[in-house]
Amino acid sequence: VGLFRAGMFDGIAAGTHDTTRGVAGAFVRTLKGVERLKHWRDKLGGATRITVSTLVDASTLAEIPAILDWVVEMGLDELHLVPLDQDVGGINYGANGYEFESGWFEKNPLWIRDIAKLEEVIGYVIAKKRAGYPVADPVTFLEHMIPYFRDAGGIQHLRPCRAGSELMRIT
Repeated sequence: VGLFRAGMFDGIAAGTHDTTRGVAGAFVRTLKGVERLKHWRDKLGGATRITVSTLVDASTLAEIPAILDWVVEMGLDELHLVPLDQDVGGINYGANGYEFESGWFEKNPLWIRDIAKLEEVIGYVIAKKRAGYPVADPVTFLEHMIPYFRDAGGIQHLRPCRAGSELMRIT
């Protein structure tokens, strides 16, 4: 039995990760946890796949190439990119279900507004994926991040919710 294990790694610098997570010291604890998991997987010859997920937002964007390089250097299995979306705190759980706050991204300081930088980073990730780097996301998903950040409401129909679909995979 092989298990799939994911952890969030939201920056290659402690300040970026800790700010994104809202917890001082989270970077060091996350790094040590990933290193410990990798050590024991390798030592015991296990089949646990280690995937690192990274939030794609204005604060993490510039660090994504270095995170991908780190995943390769560490010998981890995959990097999964998660574009910024409306947080659960902005949802009204009314009688009719979810009501998302209209225009939430317009006032969110983490929304990516530097589309040229986004295109550069996504281009880098796609090129590395095509060269064999362990990028979990399909090229189409990566390409869709660019129009998504140009207009959050414009391509939502192309991004079906897959919440929970890959939390654990048994092979």
